[in-house]
Amino acid sequence: MKRLFSAFLAMAILATATIAQAAEKSTLTEIKERGTLRVGLSTFVPWAMRDKQGELVGFEVDVARRLASDAGLKVEFIQPLGTALSQPCLPANLM
Repeated sequence: MKRLFSAFLAMAILATATIAQAAEKSTLTEIKERGTLRVGLSTFVPWAMRDKQGELVGFEVDVARRLASDAGLKVEFIQPLGTALSQPCLPANLM
């Protein structure tokens, strides 16, 4: 499990670095100013789900929390309305 987590974390960091180069710097600046990394996800066992107390848990949740922590940010999980509605909302910062 730790090997899988390490491999996924390495891929996520590489993907983030690649995307960060292509993204506008204003978005990164906005995230740093806000101090919160917004993460959209939908519940899908074992990647993201709710425990008995209603808290989000799972692999994607752990990775998002770790990335935010390493960047010195808080994390905010946003449950999208569905794929068709999520894609137009992302650029408009509506989520």
